[in-house]
Amino acid sequence: MSISEKNLELYLKALSDELVKNNLFAEILLFGGGALVAFYCSRDMTHDLDIKILDDIQESLLLSCAAVVAEKFNLESDWINTEADKCGYVTQEIVADSELWLKYPALHVLRPSTKALLAMKINAARIHPSVFDIDDAAHLLSELKIDSVQDAIAVWKDYYPNAPFSEVTFREKNMFLNQALYLKRK
Repeated sequence: MSISEKNLELYLKALSDELVKNNLFAEILLFGGGALVAFYCSRDMTHDLDIKILDDIQESLLLSCAAVVAEKFNLESDWINTEADKCGYVTQEIVADSELWLKYPALHVLRPSTKALLAMKINAARIHPSVFDIDDAAHLLSELKIDSVQDAIAVWKDYYPNAPFSEVTFREKNMFLNQALYLKRK
C-alpha cells in the first residue's frame, strides 16, 4: 500500500503511539519521496518513508514498532526505510539544516531544508524511469528558482563538501540536472 500526504501523518502518529507503549522515544529525519509527498505535494504517493535516526534508539526497536503499525494499516513491512541513510545520503550538513516538522509524545520528525533535499536528489542522480529523482529535482529547482546547472551544483557541493568531484561525476550530475531543468521549464 502506498503512502499519501493524507495518511502519512496518521502512520507517524501511530508509530509514536507504539513507541509510547514500549517506553521508547525516537527523533528521525524524513527525506526522499516521503518528504516530497509531505512538504511539496509534488507527488501523490510514495512507497516508503526514508528516514535517518537522529538519536540513540536502536534501529531494531524502532523497526519493531514500525512493523506493528504496518500490520495495523496493511502497509509494506519496509514502510519505514533506514537503508538510504546507510548509503551516505544524509550528511552532517543536511542534519544541521533541518527543522522540527512533527512533534508527537514519543516521536519527533525533522524535515530537511529545500536546498538540502535538492542536494540529496542531485547526489543520488538516478535516471532510471521507475525512479522519481529527476521529477523531484525539477520540482525542487522550481521551488528554489534555480535555473542553471552551475547554481544547482553549488547547492550540492554545500551539502556534500567531501564528495569526490571527477569529470565523470560532473558529466553524471550535468546530465541529470539538464534533464531536471528541462522538466522544470515545461
